[in-house]
Amino acid sequence: MPIITEDDLIQSIADAFQFISYFHPPDFIRAMSAAWEKEENPSAKQAMSQILVNSRMCAIGRRPICQDTGSANIHIKYGMQAQTNFKRSLQEICDEGTRQGYLRDENPLRASVVVDPFDSRKNSGDNTPCMLTVEMVAGDTIEVEVAAKGGGSENKSKFTTLNPSGSVADWVVQSVESMGAGWCPPGILGIGIGGNADKAMALAKQALSEPLDMADLIRRGPSNRTEELRVEIAERVNALGIGAQGLGGITTVLDVKIKSFPTHAASLPVGMIPNCAATRHAHFTLDGSGAAEFIPPDLKDWPEILLDQASAHAIKVDVDNLTDEVLQSFEPGQTLLLSGTIYTGRDAAHKRMIDMLDRGEELDGITAHLREDRRHIRDEDIAAIRKAIDVPLNFEMAATSEMVAIALKTKPNAACIVPERRTEVTTEGGLSVVGQEDRLADMLAPGPGSIAARSSEMQPLMTD
Repeated sequence: MPIITEDDLIQSIADAFQFISYFHPPDFIRAMSAAWEKEENPSAKQAMSQILVNSRMCAIGRRPICQDTGSANIHIKYGMQAQTNFKRSLQEICDEGTRQGYLRDENPLRASVVVDPFDSRKNSGDNTPCMLTVEMVAGDTIEVEVAAKGGGSENKSKFTTLNPSGSVADWVVQSVESMGAGWCPPGILGIGIGGNADKAMALAKQALSEPLDMADLIRRGPSNRTEELRVEIAERVNALGIGAQGLGGITTVLDVKIKSFPTHAASLPVGMIPNCAATRHAHFTLDGSGAAEFIPPDLKDWPEILLDQASAHAIKVDVDNLTDEVLQSFEPGQTLLLSGTIYTGRDAAHKRMIDMLDRGEELDGITAHLREDRRHIRDEDIAAIRKAIDVPLNFEMAATSEMVAIALKTKPNAACIVPERRTEVTTEGGLSVVGQEDRLADMLAPGPGSIAARSSEMQPLMTD
């Protein structure tokens, strides 16, 4: 029986992560293209056209689809009779494949893994360790599924245990509505039902790699309860109107994939993991004949959208030569096509800000957004920030009586009303004041501690 070698597994994993960094799966491109063709909302259609143009450019130039090249997810189905020459642990072998894939000179990928999640959060530098799961199965081969999972969509993962009589569809729809566009739709929902907490989440992650067939399913009609649930969830989620990149329209999910497993009679565990518009995964099987080979998709899978068409309504901005005058000329709802040197700052930027404060250096100001769902910071955080800083505090808030009360108690230097509920968001992405005069009347009243609305810019501010 042929031997499956460490080197073959390492090379296959490395090649796979390179491959998926610049090639969308063909079924995803076809599903996105079909959604683009049907979309009538101009902003959403433009967003999808730019996703497709970017995807095709990455496929041609072999450069990453997204700057977040993801954590390395590897799921292995290990045949019980597979013959190998492995000397190291499977985790060590897969980590080496990940390391070589992410550090390849011709297309280096961003390392996103921090080795100490709750303390120093130091970056590993090579995107290891990978997130490895192993399933022992019958057979003499090793099947491998690799996926690069970005932080934005992964952060929106959800889990619950419903009553056995509970509605999975209701919970999923409510969860997606609360997520808004934070997971970068249009994408896919992976749903795991049954087992226990860890099993349900594992099923949800595995479901994301299944072929996309929602269009075929709707065309032929569901043949079982799982398919009925998939269609129901897809239709109800798309009816929310979140749309491509949160700009509205008819497509928020391209597909809903569901895997299930037996569970305790008293339980109904449900896990949900979304995949964003940068969906990236590949599958290969090793049988001892050598490393895996990956066939690039056909460029004909992408629709013929010219770059000029995709950005026809965008304003081109060179960020290396951005002036205050140009910055102030932008208006809500405009699409900006950015070029130049752009840095992303999340954990590192937050740490730099704290370090500056610890050194006694001054900041121009701090903006804090206390969401109604307390997703990011909590009431005590706002109070602590107000007490700790001497620089101006800008308080971002929803237009609710609860948030007004917190703002009046905190006394920020300024406050900006921002939309949080989907019904408050216009197609331009701002807060619509028109038609909400009654609800906003108390906030618009003049006087100390009140909010004065500059309706032309739709950026209400709170005065001292």
